[in-house]
Amino acid sequence: GQVWYLGVHNGILMCGHDNGTYVVSGGRADLINNIPGGWKYLELKHFPGFMIGGTYNGIILFRWEHGSWKYVRQISGFNESFRVFEEDDEGNIWMSHGFKGIFRVRLSDDLETVADQRFYTVADGLPSNYYLSVFKIKGKIIIASENGIFEHVPGDDRFVESVYFNQLLKPLVKISYLKEDQEGNIWYVSDNRTGV
Repeated sequence: GQVWYLGVHNGILMCGHDNGTYVVSGGRADLINNIPGGWKYLELKHFPGFMIGGTYNGIILFRWEHGSWKYVRQISGFNESFRVFEEDDEGNIWMSHGFKGIFRVRLSDDLETVADQRFYTVADGLPSNYYLSVFKIKGKIIIASENGIFEHVPGDDRFVESVYFNQLLKPLVKISYLKEDQEGNIWYVSDNRTGV
């Protein structure tokens, strides 16, 4: 089957797979959750010791326990395909849906449900509802589109073109991936070309 994700979390190699979530160790891959479609995994800064996974049908929760990640539950209240997401400094999770727009979700304090969600589209300043990606670069949540980089303005609860990031990444177009490394370099995929 298809592997969607490989990443190290607390020294444990996690594999997101079409079949579910695996822990890879010592030449073995052990299935720890069979909810289909492990797109991505993210350790929560707002809830230390917990990690969420995005799946074909929502969000799953893991807890760091006795030196390994243990599956806890599926978080209720949100059933979209949860593939590209980041956590902001307030603990909100921003998620881009390839064919709908941008979601902002807030998890309940007990991590059982999505306590609040907001959906953003062109009516909220985005250039399109399609082909948007969310990234966290230089501590900011940004949205990459075929028409440039956009930032959220909390006071207005809208998106605007980012002067800083559009100048920084000029003349790149159609940015589909951004990743900041530990040295602060920004790696990109733009129009099927990679660079830093």
